[in-house]
Amino acid sequence: MPIDKFFSINPYTQEIIYEHPAHTSREISLALYRAEKSFISWKTNKNRFNLLEKLASVLQQRKKALSECITLEMGKLISEAEAEVEKSIQICKYYAQHGEKFLQPENIHSARIKAQIYYQPTGCVLGIMPWNFPVWQTMRYAIPTLCAGNVTILKLAPNTFECANLLENIFREAEFPEGTFQSLRIDVEQIEQIVASPIVSGVTLTGSSRAGKAVAQLAGKYLKKTVLELGGSDGFLVDASADIALAAKVGAQSRLINAGQSCIAAKRFIVHQDVFEIFIELFIKHLTDVKIGNPLENTTTLAPLARPDLCQNIRHQFEASSCVSDVEILLRPHSEKNFFTPAVLSGKNITQTIAFKEETFGPLAVVVKASSMEEMIDLANQTIYGLGCTIFTNPEHVDKWLSRASDFQVGQISFNALLRSDWELPFGGIKQSGYGKELGIAGMREFLNLQSITF
Repeated sequence: MPIDKFFSINPYTQEIIYEHPAHTSREISLALYRAEKSFISWKTNKNRFNLLEKLASVLQQRKKALSECITLEMGKLISEAEAEVEKSIQICKYYAQHGEKFLQPENIHSARIKAQIYYQPTGCVLGIMPWNFPVWQTMRYAIPTLCAGNVTILKLAPNTFECANLLENIFREAEFPEGTFQSLRIDVEQIEQIVASPIVSGVTLTGSSRAGKAVAQLAGKYLKKTVLELGGSDGFLVDASADIALAAKVGAQSRLINAGQSCIAAKRFIVHQDVFEIFIELFIKHLTDVKIGNPLENTTTLAPLARPDLCQNIRHQFEASSCVSDVEILLRPHSEKNFFTPAVLSGKNITQTIAFKEETFGPLAVVVKASSMEEMIDLANQTIYGLGCTIFTNPEHVDKWLSRASDFQVGQISFNALLRSDWELPFGGIKQSGYGKELGIAGMREFLNLQSITF
């Protein structure tokens, strides 16, 4: 039976804060009509780069309201919500400054051929985005898409539909033409109506591997291009030569960011045996130095998980993993309502646990001991995912690790710093973490037609 209303529930108070009527099939058809109509003029609109600058300005003006909405709907710390909006402002400025240059034709001149490659927009891109970074995830696909001359329809996660409404109003206030950026409040069953439309040229999804497979299957049915940014179980490697105090601090930060609800958060800590004990001591010290509470208060350092079922799932992963023989509980969690405090598991058979094999979307870390670079790389690759990896080592040893970069089955590697997505760099993984790229030049060109013309 179709859903006729969606609810946003505050993860901290567990109260309903917003109610949103679902869009009907007719309203979806109207949105597709507006997208098709707007694409005709938007694809050649040279003012779109200036509009991105204006969008950045309006986002800055609405930063407080948008940040508070993020925290109220999905529960993250207000400081993290503010950082998310600020990052979204910066991506607007980046593509406003560089987008036109990225779209310039490429000249191919050789002894045997003379040609040009043109980058042409293809239509409307459907963005299916998650709740964990509702604004940044939306902007990191939508801004390159719009800059390239495509238009977009957003389907954000239902528990963050008010964020979607605010974003649509912000685009309108920035004077983006009607139909260029639209948000629909729909359930998964209604997605096929959009994908099937001739104006829709592609689908980009950030979500679970299961959702990615479903979208890829649907897009394949209608021969639509897809970009899938899916789950991750990133390795965090600590070499014997590393600054252990810094590694422990950044490792804890990576595990706790967004209450652990991040695809590129470090989840599996692979530590050289020579520094294992000192790393564990410092790591746990940072993990326990948290204050749970209202995420709108600046004194709170650990926010609730976004939904009760997420808390139940991470609790199940902990309990199932801690029951495996020769697995040690180094830090036992406490869970109540939507809160789940940090937990750490280690031991001889930790690699056999679901906490090591599955994505843990919450502050649960597994720590494994390794004796060599070879073993560390092997352990890092023992996952179905391939999103990112962090390596802490002496700066003088970076080249040694860099020479082995191709052995890591991941889309990105960070040395001696927190792994983040950045608007200047292509972002995306391999294996069950998906395919295709967001951000940078590569992300902007994913939904463009590369038209070759010879002379």
